[in-house]
Amino acid sequence: MTAFNIRPATLADLDSVMIVMQSAFHPQYGEAWTSSQCESTISLPGAHLLLAQECATALPCGFALTRIVGTEAELLLIAVAASFQGQGAGRKLLYGATESAAKLGAKSLYLEVRQDNPAASLYEHVGFIQVGQRPRYYQGISGQFFDSLTYQLRLHD
Repeated sequence: MTAFNIRPATLADLDSVMIVMQSAFHPQYGEAWTSSQCESTISLPGAHLLLAQECATALPCGFALTRIVGTEAELLLIAVAASFQGQGAGRKLLYGATESAAKLGAKSLYLEVRQDNPAASLYEHVGFIQVGQRPRYYQGISGQFFDSLTYQLRLHD
């Protein structure tokens, strides 16, 4: 099994984030963010970026971007490079983002995911509960629309 190191990241890691972004998101869904979108979001108050690296090579293999406002956190993006998917990096990033948000005072962590995204099963396994659905929220490059599911994880009672 591949070992991963999860560490806090900054704008200086944007090139690594973009390498993962291009590998992780299938172009048909149009979900990948641009470098400028990432840069502006990472620069916002309350934004937190985690980077996953393969321990043996230090290759960037995943990232998680959250934003905390008051007592609510949102997992804006989480991605694992295609060649590392299914090896535990996503789970480790998700736990890292959850732990970080809780330490910073968030009581809930929210996320949205395309309805047919296989990552939804990971979110449910970790304890996220579906709290909403947005019809036709995502539009793929072919013009096809996809519903989104909104999930919540309570961090503190």
